[in-house]
Amino acid sequence: MIKGIDMKFTPPQPNVVIELFLS
Repeated sequence: MIKGIDMKFTPPQPNVVIELFLS
């Protein structure tokens, strides 16, 4: 979960955010 929050704070790509939301 921490990893997801960290990625959301500074997402390298918009695709990652969408994937996290879908997951």
